[in-house]
Amino acid sequence: MKKLFVCAAALWSCAAAGQPAPQTDWAALLRQDAQALHDVYLRDHPGPVDEQNASFREWLERGFAQAMGRVPTAQSQGAYWWAMREYVAGFNDGHVFIEQTEVSPRLALSWPGFLTREVNGSHIVATRLDEAAAPALGSSLVSCDGIAAAQLSADLVGRFRGRWNLASQHEAHGWRLFLDGGNPYVRRPTRCLFRDGARERSFELKWAPLTQQELDRRAGALMPAATPRVELRPFGRSGFWLALGSFSSDSGSEPFRALDALVESLHRERARLAAADVIVLDVRGNGGGSSAWGDRIAAAIWGEQNARAAKPQSMAVDWRSSEPNAAAIEAFGSQAGGRARMWASHVASGIRRALRERRPLWRETPVLGGFLGRLIGGGSQTRSIDPQRFHTRARVYALTDSGCASACLDAMDVWTRLGAVPIGRETSADSLYMEIRREALPAGLSVVSVPMKVYRGRPRQANQPFRPVHGFAGDMTDQAALEAWIARLP
Repeated sequence: MKKLFVCAAALWSCAAAGQPAPQTDWAALLRQDAQALHDVYLRDHPGPVDEQNASFREWLERGFAQAMGRVPTAQSQGAYWWAMREYVAGFNDGHVFIEQTEVSPRLALSWPGFLTREVNGSHIVATRLDEAAAPALGSSLVSCDGIAAAQLSADLVGRFRGRWNLASQHEAHGWRLFLDGGNPYVRRPTRCLFRDGARERSFELKWAPLTQQELDRRAGALMPAATPRVELRPFGRSGFWLALGSFSSDSGSEPFRALDALVESLHRERARLAAADVIVLDVRGNGGGSSAWGDRIAAAIWGEQNARAAKPQSMAVDWRSSEPNAAAIEAFGSQAGGRARMWASHVASGIRRALRERRPLWRETPVLGGFLGRLIGGGSQTRSIDPQRFHTRARVYALTDSGCASACLDAMDVWTRLGAVPIGRETSADSLYMEIRREALPAGLSVVSVPMKVYRGRPRQANQPFRPVHGFAGDMTDQAALEAWIARLP
C-alpha cells in the first residue's frame, strides 16, 4: 500500500513558459514563499517534531533565517529561485524538493562555450562550441580561480542540490558546474585550468547566453543514459538478463504490462531458472514506482516464502498529525477504492484523532491478523530465509546506476538480503520521511513536496546508498561492454 510520489526531475528544470516581468517584486515573493515553506513544514512535516532528528528542526529555522536574509537584495528571479533552492537543498533529503510551475518565468542561461560532466570524481569536458577557444573534449578540470574542482562543484552546484556526499548526486548534477542560471549567490569562474593528458592549459572564460534549444541539443553528451527497457532474455551459456528499467505503478502503461509478462515468464521458465548459472537484474534507469515489482521478482527467483522473509519490516510508522495530511490520504483512498480506501480511512481517522488530542504524531503499528495487518505490514518479525527453497542456484547480480531510487531501493533491500550482489555504480538514496504530497507556494511560481510520515526501524538508514561490490568504471550505456565485464566477474 506504500505509494511514493517521486520527483521525476526533468534534466532542464530551468525551462518554463513566459518571461520575467520588469515590475515583479522578487523580494516580496521570496519573503512570501520562504515563509510559506517554513510554515507548511512546521505544520505538516514529521521532521520538526521528530525527536530522533534534531537537525531537521535546526535547519528549518537556520535555513529560513538565511533565506529571509536574502530578501533585501533579491531583485531578480534568479535571486528568488536560488534562495529557495538553497533552503530546500539544506534539508539533504531527496524526498524534499522544489519544482517550478508552468507559469514560472524562464531563467536566462549562460555558459562559457563548454560544459563538463562528472565521471568518477573528475569533471570532464563533454561538449563545446568553439574548438579553438574551449578546452579539448575529454580534458579534465583542475581548478578555477585557484579553487580546486571538487570544492568548486560543492560551492556552485552541491550547495543548491543537497546530499553532495552521494556519488549519484554528482553524476546527476555535475554537468551544471559551468551553467549559470542567474544565481547571484555564487561567483562564477573567470579563469580555469584544464589537464589534457600530460599538458595543462589555462582558459579565460567568456560567458555568453545559452538558449534552451542549444542546451537540449547537448543533453546526450552531458547525461548519457541507457534506454530504460523491460524484457527477459538469455544471457551467456545458461543465464538470464532481466532488464528492469521501470517499476511502473500505472496498470495502463506499457512498462506495467511488460513487467507483468516478465514475471509470468519467470514462473513458466522455472526449470531453466533452476539450472541457470547467472541472473542479472538490470535496474539502470529505474527511478522507482511500485515496490510490488521487486517483491514479485524476488518471489519468482528465490521463492514466495523467502521473498516475504527478506522484506524489511518497520517497527512502526509515525504520521504527522495535520488536517492537510489527513485530507491527502483520504483523497488517495477515494481514488484507489477497495482495500486501499479502507486503509486510507483508517490512517486519516488516526491522524485526526491525534490532532484532536494535540499529539504531533500518530503511530500506525502493525495489526496482527485480519486484512489490515497484512495491508500495512503486520506479520511475524522472526521469519527466516531458507536457501534450500531457492528456485535457483545461480549467481545473481543487481546492476545499478545512480538513478536507482525509491522503489528500486526497496527492491535492492530485498534482493541483496537474498544474496544478490550489487554491481555497476552506486545508487541514489532516500530518507525515512516519505509518503509525499505536493503543495503550491503562494507566489504561484513553485511547488514543494511535503513528506507526511517517518519510517521507524528500517535497516537501511537515511541517505544510505547501495555501493557496488564490483564497480564498473566504463560507460554504463555500453551494453556490450557491460555484458563482457559481467561474464568475467568471479
